[in-house]
Order: sequence, then structure tokens, then C-alpha cells
Amino acid sequence: MEVRVIHLDPAGRPTGRIDLWPGHRSSVSAVCWSHDGRHLATAGYDGQVLLWDSTTGRPRHVLEGDGSAMWSVAVSRDGTSLVAVTMDGTALLWDTGTAVEVCRLRVDGHLSSCSFHPYEHRFVLGGSAGLYACEVSSDAVDDR
Repeated sequence: MEVRVIHLDPAGRPTGRIDLWPGHRSSVSAVCWSHDGRHLATAGYDGQVLLWDSTTGRPRHVLEGDGSAMWSVAVSRDGTSLVAVTMDGTALLWDTGTAVEVCRLRVDGHLSSCSFHPYEHRFVLGGSAGLYACEVSSDAVDDR
């Protein structure tokens, strides 16, 4: 229910210092660093995604899903978007600056993984029915 940050020396050995970042109400199921290293995203069985400030160890945003356990989380290369998936087949896309849910996509079967394209504003979802390739469009209309 917490993120444990273990500090390592330059040779990769534990220094003995461990920071605890409490936040989730249940087990953490997935983690993902932002590409600039300033934020860490964690997904939990509590149905939440927390976007942490890596320098303070405090959540910048608490993103609520529909209550289903989150299984995977990914942050876009530019850090402006975050996607998370649930076992019940829902993918949720948030704007990381405003913490607003931009899109909710429901698919057949369950979803277990997600990942952003390294250079474009696209992401892929993986689950029991296969892969889903999604492209984020700035002119898309929100019709959840």
C-alpha cells in the first residue's frame, strides 16, 4: 500500500536509506517512471492511479477510475498523458497537467498491459482479446 524507495550508492549497493511514500489503500500493482524522471505513476488494486513527485515523495495527482483494480500504467514520452487499464477491460486516459479524465475505452475481455509509443502520441493495450492500438488526437470529441 506504499511505495518504498531504496537508495543505492554509485556501485548499486543499498545505502540502508528507505523512503516510504504512503498513498494507496490497497496493493500497488504497477509502476512507471515519466521519461524525465520527475514523476512516478503507480496503479493499485484500490482503483486509483497516483502520480508522484519524485523529489518530494508526495502525490501530485490521485486519479480515480471506476473502482476496478488497475493492472498497468504508462506515461507518454512528453509527460502530458497517462493511461491505465483494468482487469474488467477498461482503459482510462488522463491529462497529467489537469488530472482530467480525457477518455474511457471499454473493450471485450480483460486488459492487462499498456504502453505508450516512444515518439508518437499513441498507446497500445494488451489483454485477453488481443492488442488494441490507440492514437490520441487533440481534436477528438469526448463522447465517453
